[in-house]
Amino acid sequence: MVEEKWIEGLSGPCGSDLYQGKLYVADQKFVRIIDVEKGKIIKSIKSETAVSLNDVSITSEGKVFISDVPGGKIYTINNNKLEIWLESAEIHHPNGVLVQGEDLIVVDFGKEMNAKSTTDIPGSVYKVNISNKSVKLVSTGKKLGKLDGVVSQDRGLFISAPFTKEIYFVDNNNRYLIKNSPFGAADINSDGKNLYLPYIFGNKVASYKIVKEKWHRITSKEEYLKKCADVYYGEKGGKSVATKNGIIKGNFDGKELKGTWDWNGTFFSRISTIGDIDLGHDDLVIEVTPTKMRLTLQKGAGISVVYSKKY
Repeated sequence: MVEEKWIEGLSGPCGSDLYQGKLYVADQKFVRIIDVEKGKIIKSIKSETAVSLNDVSITSEGKVFISDVPGGKIYTINNNKLEIWLESAEIHHPNGVLVQGEDLIVVDFGKEMNAKSTTDIPGSVYKVNISNKSVKLVSTGKKLGKLDGVVSQDRGLFISAPFTKEIYFVDNNNRYLIKNSPFGAADINSDGKNLYLPYIFGNKVASYKIVKEKWHRITSKEEYLKKCADVYYGEKGGKSVATKNGIIKGNFDGKELKGTWDWNGTFFSRISTIGDIDLGHDDLVIEVTPTKMRLTLQKGAGISVVYSKKY
């Protein structure tokens, strides 16, 4: 049974993490430490310099990291006091944080954040070495979006970008757009088998089963004509098709997609427009399952998008 009221005395709780029966909660300028068994706040630690504390992640030894998104800093707890652990010129507005081995994974909201929660330059994914605080850009997570939640899965990361209602999977080699949600998902979680998305303004938490799919790459025009041509692929916002006579057509969110395609070596080569936007020329990696297609731009070096087969 879910209790309507479990803990009172919080102002604006955001992220949290559990360590040895204690729940550490970011609550504006405070970190509240809650005894889970007793269901009560046993300690409140205040920062005079933080703007609004957001996410929390704790190492196996009990070192606590707390992000301050608008303040542009990451805090830790030392001798029962909140102190600045990291302020980096590379990470402008650290949002989601996640301890992963010897590193702290940090997803950045982006640059030039203002009161309306917008940013001109999208955020990236970083690894910060916990021992020496060195900051390393995760190349596949460069300028990914206005990032928020992050959880680990196998050898990669699920990352949410709530303002564009997108969920990405990032590993050492690629980045995949795996979900366009009806609502933005901020903080996210996983039990290894399911991905949980709390929808902002959606008044619900969605659960999606994590399925490891086997993708087959299409490497020739002949194979594409046989397996993919004249088949519609898409999502909730629309669908498109590449016909056997070299035409691309479709509609996404009310915008007409038009273009032509051919084959270049092992790549699907297209020239297209959507609405008034000229998408130009690009060579794509095409991979398929029996029900889906994955397109990776820039000969496999760019972003990946997954579409479902439409019948």
